[in-house]
Amino acid sequence: MNEKQSKIKEHAFEYQLRMLEKEIDNIEHGIARFDDHTRAIRNWTVLTWTGAVAAIISQVPQYHQYIGITAIIPLLFWLVDARWTFLLRAFVYRQDKIAEFLNGPNLITSFQRQELVNFKVMDARAKQHRNESEFKRRVNYRRAFFGYRELIFFYGSLILVSLALELFFLK
Repeated sequence: MNEKQSKIKEHAFEYQLRMLEKEIDNIEHGIARFDDHTRAIRNWTVLTWTGAVAAIISQVPQYHQYIGITAIIPLLFWLVDARWTFLLRAFVYRQDKIAEFLNGPNLITSFQRQELVNFKVMDARAKQHRNESEFKRRVNYRRAFFGYRELIFFYGSLILVSLALELFFLK
């Protein structure tokens, strides 16, 4: 390899390292943004559900029979929350893959060769890993929906309260 090609390879490697730094920043920013979204979703869940329950209870008794329908509200928000959690898990998976690369032997080999070895940059959602069994195990919609006890407790309790109120007002 001549000197000109060597310089080009060196600059390309430096550029890839800068892109890797940007990807790390993007992932960290994305994770923080996902946390904000899920917090907002839960706030809207409580606000919407409470408003619907209050509106039905405050009406004449003939409308009390519809209070069970309010169980749909937390269920729908839970689905939206699970979607954001699914995306968050993909970002965290990619973050783990970057940590693996940075702490493994491929980083040293990359510096020796002046090219990234067994690693691609700019894949914050870990699309290149979609067919790997570990990715499928860690990042899936079912796990995002049922994998967190606090979400099951939060949304499940609102659903149960709606159903309990339905039984109470059916008497």
